[in-house]
Amino acid sequence: MTTPIDNTNNPENELYPALKSYADDTQQGLLSNRTALAAATEELERSAASIKQIHTALQKFTADNLINLASNSTKIQDATTQLKMAHEQKVFDFAAFDIAINEVKVGKRLLTENMDMLDIAQSKLKESANSLVQSEILLEAANALALYDHLTKLPNRRLFVDRFNQAVFTSRRNNTFSALLFLDLDKLKIINDTYGHQVGDALLIEVAQRIKDMIRDTDTVARFGGDEFVILISNINTDKAAALSRTELIAEKIRYQIEQPITITNDEGTFVLAPQCTASIGATVFLYAFDDPSHVLESILGLSDKAMYQAKQAGGNQIRIDHV
Repeated sequence: MTTPIDNTNNPENELYPALKSYADDTQQGLLSNRTALAAATEELERSAASIKQIHTALQKFTADNLINLASNSTKIQDATTQLKMAHEQKVFDFAAFDIAINEVKVGKRLLTENMDMLDIAQSKLKESANSLVQSEILLEAANALALYDHLTKLPNRRLFVDRFNQAVFTSRRNNTFSALLFLDLDKLKIINDTYGHQVGDALLIEVAQRIKDMIRDTDTVARFGGDEFVILISNINTDKAAALSRTELIAEKIRYQIEQPITITNDEGTFVLAPQCTASIGATVFLYAFDDPSHVLESILGLSDKAMYQAKQAGGNQIRIDHV
């Protein structure tokens, strides 16, 4: 199933210019999406900051009213104590009595007003807390939309680029080889045409899970769109031959798992997909480079994509491995 690529006398594959043009267009689209997302995220963050300011002001307002309540309660207690003392001593100073009665009435009125204001403040505090929670939920949703594929929940191209950059720096620090696998499903269009896109989506979710099961937690699988998946196996080995062997083993495990029967359950019942889904995989084993990581990724993606097309042209359900 695995055949190394012979690049002799073929430095510029005819497909590469078209692939690079496609990559450039895709990158331009991603930049536009990032700009729009950044603006939306900035607006959400401003809203969250405003709500936090309101929240702080309401907390201070509530604290001030609690102090006023305590002061008024003390005044009422003092006035009541004076009345009791006058009654016990049978000494009635009518002027003091009138003042005490008035203080009690004023204290009760202020107490009622402060209680009402406290209720309003607590209600507003609760509203602001709920608004803050909603803003945080929206911000988290925006971040998830920006970094993950909505169908498979795998990292998307943007998050994959970040993971790739990290892998390059780790590879440079440890002097280890890494590998990038470009996987394309062979029969997704036939399955979509036969069963409908709902079944096709279920297939993509199942394939994503099968790939995840075959790699380490420290590795990354991303969906680039349609039927394309990209897998990053980082920090494999310092020896090139060992890294190539390990990459071939991982690619074969993934290819084998994908070609196993897939059972789908939908409104029409439970059935096994036919024709069976398979995958063409192109892989590139590479060592770190001192170039800009984005340039490294573009180059490695191009090599892996070219290898994948060679596997597909060989009949599909194949693996081709390149190295730099």
